[in-house]
Amino acid sequence: MTYSKPEAAAVADLIPQLRLGYVGALLLLVLMNEEPATDWFLNYLRNPEVRLSRRRGEDYTLDVPAAVQAVRSSGAFNLSVMQVPLGAALVRLGDALSRHDYFDHAPILEFVRHLRNGVSHGNRFLIRPGEPRRPAHFRDLAITPALNGSPVLFDFLETGDCIDVLDAVEAHLRALS
Repeated sequence: MTYSKPEAAAVADLIPQLRLGYVGALLLLVLMNEEPATDWFLNYLRNPEVRLSRRRGEDYTLDVPAAVQAVRSSGAFNLSVMQVPLGAALVRLGDALSRHDYFDHAPILEFVRHLRNGVSHGNRFLIRPGEPRRPAHFRDLAITPALNGSPVLFDFLETGDCIDVLDAVEAHLRALS
C-alpha cells in the first residue's frame, strides 16, 4: 500500500494530543487526591453529579463525590485509572496506523500494532502462530511469541515507556512526511 506524506504527518499530529490527554488525566488524579482543592470544588458545584444523556431512557448519572472517594482510598485504583488513558492512546494510535497499513512497517510501527492488540485483548498480548511476521521492537523491548498471554501495560511497558513509544512513532512518521 502506498501512502502520502500528508497522511503520515496527520497521524504524527495525533500523537501530541494523546500525550496531552494523558497529562490531563494525571493532573485530575493529582487534584482529586488534594483534599482542600477537591473539597472546595465539590462545595462549589451546584450538583455533585454528572449527567450523561442516553439515546433511550433517562440520563445516566455519575456521582462525583464517590469518584473522588475511590481515588483517595486506593492506590491500586489510581494505577488502574492511569492505565486507561495510556491504553486508549495506544489503541487510538494503532487504529490510525492501521488505516494506513502501518505505513512502511518499521519495527516501531509493528511494535505499536502488537501493543494495540494486547491492550485491546484485556491488556494481554495475543501473539498468534507465525507472529510477529515482521520485526517489532523498540529500544531493548521486542515482541516475541514468549509474550503471549502476558500483561502489556505496567508489566512489559511502564508508563514512561509508553510515552517514549509515542515520541518514537511521532519522530518516525515526521521523517516519512
